[in-house]
Amino acid sequence: MPEDRYQDSVIKDGRLVGDFESLYDKFEDPWHQSRVDHLHDSRRSIALAQCIHLRGTNPMDQVNRVVEIGCGFGHLTDSLRQQGFSAVGIDVTETAVAKARERNPSSVFLAASIDSPPCWLVWTQISSSWPR
Repeated sequence: MPEDRYQDSVIKDGRLVGDFESLYDKFEDPWHQSRVDHLHDSRRSIALAQCIHLRGTNPMDQVNRVVEIGCGFGHLTDSLRQQGFSAVGIDVTETAVAKARERNPSSVFLAASIDSPPCWLVWTQISSSWPR
């Protein structure tokens, strides 16, 4: 019997599966997101550097709120918090959010779809103080 691959919970045979709850439930570290080399990979580094840059150029420097959509284990959300941002990590799966909270207990995580009312509430609270 072939070994399960975490990628098959997302895309299999060229089709979107999108079973993210199963992905985080069945596999300890999908996408190897907790490996040290991934914790400091270029995508996270670029996202963090861009947030820091934008905070410095914002006319209202006190506004430094960030929502990470699809946070997984929440490593970027926690890095943003460590840099002084008010960051919220959102993921569609309860399992990923539970693991994010376990790994990063000082950060805030929410299990919600981006088109759900809990996500809208977070977005409304964060965006209401942004300059128009």
